[in-house]
Amino acid sequence: MLHPLPAETVFEARARAKRNTVLLFALLGLIYMGLFGLMGSAAHFIIASEVKRRSVPDFSLLVFSCSAAAGLILSVFQIISARGKNLDELLSAIQTVPADPKDAYHKVFLNLVAEAEAATNIRPIRPVIIPSPGSNAFSVEGAGGQTAIGVTEGLLVHLNRAELSAVLAHEAAHLANGDSRLMTIAVALLQSFEVVQNTASKGRIRGRAALISVVVMILSAVGSFVARILAMAISRQRELVADSHGVQMCKDPLALAQALHKISEGYRGSISVPQEFGSAFILNPAMSAFDEEEGILPDLLATHPPVAARLEGLLRWAKAELKTVVENTKIPVAKIIGNQPQAAGQKFFVYQEGDWKGPWTEDQILPMNLIKPSTWICPEGSQEVVQALEHPALGRRLTAGASDKGKHLCPRCMIGLGAKTYEGANIRHCGACGGHLLEKGVMERLVARRDETFRQEAVAKAKAWRSSATHDLQKSCLFPAIQCPLCRGPMAKVFHSDLTAVTVDRCVNSACGAIWCDAGELETIQILVENAAG
Repeated sequence: MLHPLPAETVFEARARAKRNTVLLFALLGLIYMGLFGLMGSAAHFIIASEVKRRSVPDFSLLVFSCSAAAGLILSVFQIISARGKNLDELLSAIQTVPADPKDAYHKVFLNLVAEAEAATNIRPIRPVIIPSPGSNAFSVEGAGGQTAIGVTEGLLVHLNRAELSAVLAHEAAHLANGDSRLMTIAVALLQSFEVVQNTASKGRIRGRAALISVVVMILSAVGSFVARILAMAISRQRELVADSHGVQMCKDPLALAQALHKISEGYRGSISVPQEFGSAFILNPAMSAFDEEEGILPDLLATHPPVAARLEGLLRWAKAELKTVVENTKIPVAKIIGNQPQAAGQKFFVYQEGDWKGPWTEDQILPMNLIKPSTWICPEGSQEVVQALEHPALGRRLTAGASDKGKHLCPRCMIGLGAKTYEGANIRHCGACGGHLLEKGVMERLVARRDETFRQEAVAKAKAWRSSATHDLQKSCLFPAIQCPLCRGPMAKVFHSDLTAVTVDRCVNSACGAIWCDAGELETIQILVENAAG
């Protein structure tokens, strides 16, 4: 349960964020004025050197002043543009996906975000997921007060509920304090410098103009460096404040300490996000060595305070020692949910073409579109042969017109796929061939989770297969190409990853992105990923 922050605490934090925003804007304006003034003066000097006549008036001061004024005007436009950054644009840069309310792990996250909304009175807070096995969390605020809190798939797996609640309290504190908005603006301003550098570096210019381009690149790099240092200084300060306010919200400093220790020591992983977004996360995704050191240089270049310093403050509030945190983080996280395959239901043999075929369940029989009210069937384990219409369950389905023609069919067997819950995620399974259909993004969830306990024989088989696996895609393709059961588009043979070298079928339609795993492939992928992670 997250608790609201005192009104005076929020007021002070927001006032501090506003002061930092004004300071950042003022310094940015000075940086733009100085850089553009120097650029203009450099260009004037280079061009003037081409003129051999000494009678040319010296316009250096005028050029510098006009260039500086142009820089100031541009900085104002950049600030206006940064303040108007849309939330969708920010989340797209971080490559997030919406949380799935049907997923067991995502449900816990959604409930905690709802608690954060109630505690901060900020509605709505958009819950999003980064499909990565690494562990991290972030918060951002876009134009119009649109907010979002995001976590990685790995964070949902490796933290218990108390630790996850503490992390979300930390991120909610950023939103309540108003500094998520500040960092979003800082990110947008840093991107503007990079645009200038990229534009100057890609131009094919020769002669004196090339020298001007080099000067522009150097000065814009200096400006980007100075602006980044300012943003990092603000980021380090706000992380300590968010730790404090997050503890006030969750009332559990030890849980936040344990979460930070878990992420920093073993589960951070590598998350591919733009560098300028690093300060938006609870820990730097890039795992910079400067973040864990102390001194003048780390203080200038680090996006976050050292984890040791943050733990020291949290443990002081918790009146605990570091060894308590270390011992607690060794305790395995309880599984949120185990595998819950749905009951298969009664199976039937079907008489077709002079022979009995099956057995199949109702959901498998009906999509085949081969059964009619007069078709003879025999329930599995029974000697009674009746027409399909006479059987209570099948008769109701047939007379109601529920032929299930819209059901998704197995691309191998062409029978209906059954739904089941696997490691908290909803997937489709073929009871005949053992294949699995995963919607877009589900594979990333499953490889991060550890709910399933595999048999020793399966582990040995997966390891033996990997040692003899080939990275030749054509040699690995044991089955013909298939059609996507979801969108009916073609599916292409691809390797799941270089690590596993397991061949799967992926829908070529990027909007669909479904994956088909033949029998044993999903299990092999999970075993190999888990074994590599140790």
